[in-house]
Amino acid sequence: MEKYTYYTPINLARSILSIIPEIEVTSIVDICCGSWNLLQAGKEKYPKAIITGVDVNKKSKEYSFDDSRFEVMDGREFARREFQKNVTYDLILSNPPFGYISEDERKYNLEEMEETCYSKLINKRYECEMVQANMLLAHEDSILMFILPYTFVAGVSYQKIRRQIAIDYSVLAIVKLPFTTFRGGEINTFAIILQKGGKYNKTDIYNAVYEGRWKLDKIREIGSKETRNGNWWFIRKDLGENKIKIMRGNISSNGFDKEGQEILHCAAKKDGKWKPSKRYYDNSAFGKMVVKANKGDVLVNRIGKDAGYWSMNEVDDVAISDCLLLLKNVTEKSLDILIENSDCNGRLKIPKRGVSVSYITADDVKLLFNDVDDIRDVEGQTGTEKGSFNSAV
Repeated sequence: MEKYTYYTPINLARSILSIIPEIEVTSIVDICCGSWNLLQAGKEKYPKAIITGVDVNKKSKEYSFDDSRFEVMDGREFARREFQKNVTYDLILSNPPFGYISEDERKYNLEEMEETCYSKLINKRYECEMVQANMLLAHEDSILMFILPYTFVAGVSYQKIRRQIAIDYSVLAIVKLPFTTFRGGEINTFAIILQKGGKYNKTDIYNAVYEGRWKLDKIREIGSKETRNGNWWFIRKDLGENKIKIMRGNISSNGFDKEGQEILHCAAKKDGKWKPSKRYYDNSAFGKMVVKANKGDVLVNRIGKDAGYWSMNEVDDVAISDCLLLLKNVTEKSLDILIENSDCNGRLKIPKRGVSVSYITADDVKLLFNDVDDIRDVEGQTGTEKGSFNSAV
């Protein structure tokens, strides 16, 4: 049990399962069942179903209940065995471990599973291999519910994975969970509900809110064309000039000079408030491609111990360093969203990434905005390294 830090709250599990379409469920499985909360919610919804829990830790059996089956086994090995025996399940639940796995920890490889696996899922991520394992347990019309890190749903690097999955699976619903959902730490996660095959032509998008009890607010729908293209959260297209743009500065500290044009750079808090510091750069060395802010734009510290602090820019036509994110076309509504999602110190409630150096990305900021119509993607400047000059980070 020590390996599994993030347990799904039982009431949240019940809420998520409440939006599953009405189907006949006679068998339910969770191959990394941990505290059995997902299975408990499944048993309550489908009391006649046969329950199977699998976990690498034998202590998980302590959380099992009558008329259930438990096996001490790596879920990936269990899934391979069941697949080879042609055993499938109606409802497949999973909140798998997240993170990188070494070569000797991996259970699946392309050469061995060429005919049975999704090639994009066989990689160095634990959650991807676990998703593949669960898919081995599905028959036509099986429902699968995963809790996965936000990059799986919204990250650009996972788009090919999403496209491949959408060939055979309908994406029924996606639920954005608060980053404080799990007691083990702060992490951005989603619940994803899939159906193998299925004929659904839309995906329902929800925002989960905890206010003494869990509530799922439906915030929009995404068409099947978008999900097949791998766009499961933000529809990646130009939404108009009146929408917010989120972009990153493109001059690193390596490009600073002793004099020249002003450039805003990250800085520590002063007098209880965060504001960027001023540096200088040689404008002739970078030309017109420099990202600049105007008065009324929002600047967000992207990296370092003060990542997540933000402030309104006070001057026009000033360059920003690649340590800052720039929000342009900020409306009163979007400003209210930023304030609502900031702590009492003026820092955005976004879990920090990184090990030696903390940082956030433009995609992290996007997740604060539930309404896609408030956001306009800026290709190549959404938290990636693309387009950056002399970037050291």
